[in-house]
Amino acid sequence: MTWYRSHDGTPQTGGHWDWDIEGFGKPILQVDFHHTITKRCSACPGEDRGDTKAKGEPQEGCAEALEELRKTFKIVIVAGSGNFWDASQCQTIIDYLEQYEIPYDEIRFDKVAYAFVVDDRGLHHRSWRQTLDEIRDRTTDSLTRGDSN
Repeated sequence: MTWYRSHDGTPQTGGHWDWDIEGFGKPILQVDFHHTITKRCSACPGEDRGDTKAKGEPQEGCAEALEELRKTFKIVIVAGSGNFWDASQCQTIIDYLEQYEIPYDEIRFDKVAYAFVVDDRGLHHRSWRQTLDEIRDRTTDSLTRGDSN
């Protein structure tokens, strides 16, 4: 399955690429909910995990960016993991997204096969040395702050 093609049809050019999704539907853009859409959340380090409400306004530009991206991608919002959430938390997220008019196509509590992922905890991998250093830095920072995650 090919999801993209070059403008001039040749992969050797390294030029601009477009999605070639005819017959496959839109590719998935997986977007983390907590600290990616929201500014604060109850499921974030140092905050009460018993409180499942999303807190505060969305991050600046979130709704506009997702509206633009939705033209090309299926927007799948991912929140937590399957063993942490229940139906009431799902409704809380739906209410939040509707209140702030955040566009989405689906909400999930597990990861999906995606074309791209947007997440506040992700690492951009350029080399294993850089990745290892970044993980060490984040782990050290987390331990220093006393974060549980």
